[in-house]
Amino acid sequence: MSPLKSFITIAATVALAVAGAAPAGAAAADPTMLAVRALDAHDLLTEAPVTAGAAGTVSAEAGVTVGTKDTAVSLKPVTAASGVPAAGGSAVVYPESGFQYAVTGNGTQADAGYAVISGSSAPSTFTFALDASGDAAQLELTADGSVLVKNAAGEVVNMLGAAWALGADGASVPTWYTIEGHTVIQHVDHSRAAYPVVADPRLLCDGVFCTVMYNKSETQQIAAISGTAGTLITAGCSLLGGPIGGLVCGVSAAYVGQQAQVALNQGKCVGRRALIYLPQSTVHIVVDRC
Repeated sequence: MSPLKSFITIAATVALAVAGAAPAGAAAADPTMLAVRALDAHDLLTEAPVTAGAAGTVSAEAGVTVGTKDTAVSLKPVTAASGVPAAGGSAVVYPESGFQYAVTGNGTQADAGYAVISGSSAPSTFTFALDASGDAAQLELTADGSVLVKNAAGEVVNMLGAAWALGADGASVPTWYTIEGHTVIQHVDHSRAAYPVVADPRLLCDGVFCTVMYNKSETQQIAAISGTAGTLITAGCSLLGGPIGGLVCGVSAAYVGQQAQVALNQGKCVGRRALIYLPQSTVHIVVDRC
């Protein structure tokens, strides 16, 4: 083989090797995949049972939208980044510097927005805008940290559950909301957290149901019928009563405690769910992953 042909052969071999290695390296650094992996690590991209699953539609333009025409509520991160469809179209990721925004809907655990925080260089505040039936929503922060979402007429049409954030090790990370106009700002103190951190503003109503899930610690307290059980049960009913007028809880603390124990035996958590469209809506118990 001539020196020229040898050079061409070696160059071609090196080029092919580099080209073959590039996709793997690119995939490892792809911010969309990083966000998907972080969400999937907490089972947030896994479809929940019909009793507690998400029902919203997602798009890069509107974020996640739930409800009927008259009560449609959209939640979208405030970002100039272009949204990238992910998880088979049930999520959209918006890559930022040091973190990613995401929204999820039907086919996942929740109708929600997320901030996936990659490292200590990321900011500590993350902003989401809410619209109600095409207009800027009116927002009201409640004493328990949740947010009432109202339409232009001041009627409660949905709500955000209290802020939560988890580190990669599953530990809770300090987080809370503040309100500015029709935006909710989630503050996350991730300075001592294991990265990536996932923070979540979550819509509790999907247009048919409103659902409040207790975390594992709260489920344990309810199952034990401890001194805090009654407070937790009442608080859950009060949360549902925000978007659902005339709500009747109608379930004894003892029964909720029994169902909480059933949930724990399955490695799950207990929650409360109510139909929206009834003359007088009542609450029933749901069991789901947590």
